[in-house]
Amino acid sequence: MRFVYFIIFIFGCSEALAQTRTSVGVTTNIRALAVNDSLHWWFGGSGGWLGHTADGGKSWELRQPAGSAVDFRSMHAFNQQEAVAAIAGQPAQIYRTHDGGKRWELVHWLNDTTAFIDAIGFWNAQDGLLFGDPLPDGKMLLLQTSDGGRSWEAMPDSSRPKLYPGEAAFAASGTAMQCVGDSTVVIVSGGSVSRFWFSHNRGRSWQVVVNEPMQAGLPSQGAFSVAHNQADSSWLVVGGDYLREQELSGNIGILNKNKWLSPKYPPRGYRECVIMLNVGAWIATGPAGSDVSWDAGNTWVPFNDENGMHVAKPIGFGGLLLAGKGGSLLRYTLLHKP
Repeated sequence: MRFVYFIIFIFGCSEALAQTRTSVGVTTNIRALAVNDSLHWWFGGSGGWLGHTADGGKSWELRQPAGSAVDFRSMHAFNQQEAVAAIAGQPAQIYRTHDGGKRWELVHWLNDTTAFIDAIGFWNAQDGLLFGDPLPDGKMLLLQTSDGGRSWEAMPDSSRPKLYPGEAAFAASGTAMQCVGDSTVVIVSGGSVSRFWFSHNRGRSWQVVVNEPMQAGLPSQGAFSVAHNQADSSWLVVGGDYLREQELSGNIGILNKNKWLSPKYPPRGYRECVIMLNVGAWIATGPAGSDVSWDAGNTWVPFNDENGMHVAKPIGFGGLLLAGKGGSLLRYTLLHKP
């Protein structure tokens, strides 16, 4: 399928910033997004849709391997041909493709009807981790793979941390977990309490600290996304309350050298995804708009007022791809520091 592009210009940076708007061609709420390069993008969304483009969004390979009643919210793309994707709720299943999305194979499923998958991450092309909300035993759902997602097995009970009653995670953008370096993994939670879980041995053992700046206490509150700042080894966490999208307090925290910091000027409300671009910009996006920071998260200014965006990924040098409701995609070519 072919789609029409619309290009506008945004003047929030030192030069005009080109915004290209397109669509995947089907009605879906995109929450899972992966980018290999400027041409190869992958998405997962509601209605059971999975898609891959090899030409920068001009045409799409679209499939519904599990039917139309499921919601894909987590995915990882290894290269231009291979990717894995997981259904968030029931049935809790993982699919994999090796031919650019033409066929998706069911590689793992969970019989537990309470299972809810939040995110997938990989340290390399073979070794990865999947996590989800606590199972009936109160412990986090954790699966591991050592063959690039072709097969998965449960982590030992001794490696599955126990959550507080009412504590869980959010699959709003599939970015509540990050695998970093060779063996570090971080997970953020919310609900009755918001916490920052981290492991330096691929999830075999865990440490945890409370997300002090984040809203918590209600099922709609907490941390939704986490990203790593390689420059100073700090972590940025965004979230808030998805029932109060305009709330300015408790929607961001910066963990630097084991100390929580609150920004001078926070994002303009609840945010579901945070990423860092290779030009030094941070982007926090959510259903009510997106914000940008050029100083490691201390000061945020408006980036756009686009409604319904859920997830963001870097693309190229200084580029950005946003995705959200209605199968909508927004591409920005190059951010410039003001």
